[in-house]
Amino acid sequence: MRIFNNGRSGVTGLLALALLATMVVAGCAASIPQPGDNAPLFELSDASGQPVALAQLRQDRNAVVLVFYRGFF
Repeated sequence: MRIFNNGRSGVTGLLALALLATMVVAGCAASIPQPGDNAPLFELSDASGQPVALAQLRQDRNAVVLVFYRGFF
């Protein structure tokens, strides 16, 4: 059985590498968060529309886990 590669994965990887190189040259790489860094403070609405601030969650709990989903549900 022969598996065909449409070439998209190679192009995607090349674009990602080009973006990373551009960020390094522009000096943006220094501002990329690293594991263990604190998240910047923000406020968003929860599922019921009520505002939720990260600062408040940090005061009320020992740890806060942020999960970012890719796409829409």
